[in-house]
Amino acid sequence: MRVSIYQPLYMPPVHYFNRMLGSDVFVLLDSAQFTRSARYRNTMTIKGRGGISTMSVPITHTGKRERIVDLMVDDKQAWQRKHYAALYHSYCKTDAWKGKEGEFLEGFYRVPRKHFREVYEPALDWGVEMVGGWGSTTRIRSSELNIRGNNDPSGWMLDICKHFGADEYLCGGSSALYLNEKAFESAGIKVVVQDWICCEYPQRKAPFTPNLSILDLIMNVPEEDRRGLLL
Repeated sequence: MRVSIYQPLYMPPVHYFNRMLGSDVFVLLDSAQFTRSARYRNTMTIKGRGGISTMSVPITHTGKRERIVDLMVDDKQAWQRKHYAALYHSYCKTDAWKGKEGEFLEGFYRVPRKHFREVYEPALDWGVEMVGGWGSTTRIRSSELNIRGNNDPSGWMLDICKHFGADEYLCGGSSALYLNEKAFESAGIKVVVQDWICCEYPQRKAPFTPNLSILDLIMNVPEEDRRGLLL
C-alpha cells in the first residue's frame, strides 16, 4: 500500500500528478496551516507566447492560524477575469482550447468562489479527468480524518500512513528536511523519494520548461498522450 500526502495547490504542477497518481491512496492535506511564506499553494505557473507567467488566487488573511480548507478568497479582486484572459492569450490557438478543455475553463472562471477549496478542488478533479482519471488511486481529505499534526510534521505523516496500513510513503525530496525516517522504518514503512523527471512536450514557446502547471500540459498535449507523460 503506497500512500502520498500533499497540500492542496491551485492548478498544481505536473510532478504533483505523477506523485498523486502513482499512489494507492493520496491524502489531500487540506487541514495543514496556511502560511504567507508558502505562496506556491495559491499560484499557477504557465507558459504562453510571451513566456512564463505566474498567477495567484488572492487570499483573505484574518491574522489567525487558518487551515487551508478554511481559507477565504478575496473576491473584491478581479482575479478570475485576469486569469482567464491570461490563459486565453496563452492557449487560444491550441486544439484543447477549442474543445472541452477550453469550455471548462470558461465556465470555471465565471463562477464566483468565496472559499479557496472551491477553487483548488474542482481544478484538481478536472486536471485528473483530463489525464485519464483517478484509476486505482483513492483520494482522501485530511480534514476528514481525526489525525492531528501537533506541531510534528513527520509524526503527522507517519500517523496518516499508519491509518491506511501503508508499507510505502511516497514523498518529495524536501521531506528530508523534517522527516524522521527511522520512525518510518520502525513502523515497517519504506520512505520512497519521488525522482520523476518531466518528459518534454510541445509548449507555446521554446525552450522547454519542465514542471509547469498541469494546465500547460493539458492544453498542449493530445488527450490520449497525457497520461503516458505523467507515469
